[in-house]
Amino acid sequence: MSAEQPQDSSQITTVVLMSKTGSGKSSLANTLLNEKSFEVGNGMRSQTKKCEAQMRTVRGRSLLVVDTPGTMDSKDVNMPQGELLRTLNKCPCGVDAFLVVARADVRFTNEECQAIRQTVDVFGPESCKRVIVVFSRGDHFDNDINEFKEELTAAREEIPELDKMMKDFGDRYVLMDNGKKRDTEVQERQVASLMGLIDEVSKLNPSKYLKKDLEKQTEERKRREEAEAQKQRDEAKKMDKMKAKVKLLEEQQQLLNAQRQQPQPGFVDIMSSIGQGAGAILASPVVGVAKLVDSAFG
Repeated sequence: MSAEQPQDSSQITTVVLMSKTGSGKSSLANTLLNEKSFEVGNGMRSQTKKCEAQMRTVRGRSLLVVDTPGTMDSKDVNMPQGELLRTLNKCPCGVDAFLVVARADVRFTNEECQAIRQTVDVFGPESCKRVIVVFSRGDHFDNDINEFKEELTAAREEIPELDKMMKDFGDRYVLMDNGKKRDTEVQERQVASLMGLIDEVSKLNPSKYLKKDLEKQTEERKRREEAEAQKQRDEAKKMDKMKAKVKLLEEQQQLLNAQRQQPQPGFVDIMSSIGQGAGAILASPVVGVAKLVDSAFG
């Protein structure tokens, strides 16, 4: 980091740059600082391997620019996220804005929008309030912001994820030309528009985004996740109890059905049994009386 440290650190404007490899992120960082402070790649390989920070007094303000590795296309997902989190260590006075750099000359996809959201979410849900999308390669539209707006509007109608992402980011965006044949005067106007948006974000969010904010959000997210996990466990227990009751009722019903299916004596059988029993009872005394009569008069 440069030694140009102002006495009042609260007056430092701090921006963190994020993008897919090859989007022009490091070129934008150099443009903001008005000098070549960051190495720029010539191909599709990322030149930024870890977070780098440079501070300069430029355009009447102290500007701290933090460049990050390409985090939206890395094979190692955990590495760039961990490196991103270390970004906040390079921002002792907090972050004013997160600048997401995307190429204006490349068609957006739902997957790319999701990758951007996942990268921003590393800094917590509150970071969305500070995001500004910087569309590089403005020369593809001859740096005509109105022409680009028409193209962006049409793309948002076709790609739901893009429209949702832009809305979540407060529809804050600028068009930037970082090409080698750029018009310096045009570029300065674009930088002025970007700095104006950064100031606007700072006014809407007076307290800078600090590492403790991320830690607080992380703790809150953990509590929410634990509460949700406990809720699911409780619901699972209730479901198990309900299943046990249903199983018991089914077993009782099966037992009752089995009892009902056992053969039962019919009415005729019952009466026949009764008749036979009564006949035997009545027959016994008659036979005895007959024998007594025979012996008396025999």
